[in-house]
Amino acid sequence: MDKHLIDDIKHVSLSLFNKNFFGVYHGSISARVSASGFIINSKDTILDEVTEESLVRLDCQKRDYRWSMANADVHIHEHIYET
Repeated sequence: MDKHLIDDIKHVSLSLFNKNFFGVYHGSISARVSASGFIINSKDTILDEVTEESLVRLDCQKRDYRWSMANADVHIHEHIYET
């Protein structure tokens, strides 16, 4: 994954956490990485400590085992990124 994108997600996530928009395990953050692909935090992510390992790369056109690792809000984010 792109290091700059990861750093941006970490920064935004920490900022939202500090403003109480996120709880420790409550909330989700994602970003588009291709026409049908996006990254989202996994279901066990601590949102004030986002790392590359805590993010899951998904494709709206291909469901695989990674979808079960993603945050419970994954279907909301999927609809945002569908093309």
